[in-house]
Amino acid sequence: MGEEKDGKERERSRERRRRSRSREHRRRSRSRSKDRSRRRSRSASPPRHKGTSGGFSRRRKPSLYWDVPPPGFEHITPLQYKAMQAAGQIPANIVADTPQAAVPVVGSTITRQARRLYVGNIPFGVTEEEMMEYFNQQMHLSGLAQAAGNPVLACQINLDKNFAFLEFRSIDETTQAMAFDGINFKGM
Repeated sequence: MGEEKDGKERERSRERRRRSRSREHRRRSRSRSKDRSRRRSRSASPPRHKGTSGGFSRRRKPSLYWDVPPPGFEHITPLQYKAMQAAGQIPANIVADTPQAAVPVVGSTITRQARRLYVGNIPFGVTEEEMMEYFNQQMHLSGLAQAAGNPVLACQINLDKNFAFLEFRSIDETTQAMAFDGINFKGM
């Protein structure tokens, strides 16, 4: 019995030593990896700029070319132009002397959205021609037409939902036509 006790105690002590060795080994391996990382050389990282949060500053490069140069200055860069302004050789704000036409080019796709006017609650069965004729007549009678001819170029009607879009020849005439808000057309 005494031998059995000794055998069991030896086994337990071996087990304890084995566990402690594995712990020591883990500790050593961890510390070795720390030491190893300290000894390893790394490539130099780019310098960081102060005032930025972790990284490179994302400054925008100045434009070297014009998107639309001012008239008469197409031959110089924007930086040269600004330098000339700072030196007083060019006034800071140049007002273009080219007058705008009262009625711009008809049918320009750029201004189409601004030249369209929503007309709601139109009577059932009205035609596009009747709408155009009525609004052209009203524009001339009230003196809102800026030039001779018809201010309304086109009309698109949606009879299902009871509305129409009128397309005018200029943005100004479209704005003037908003004065007809609440006008009666065929009793509606």
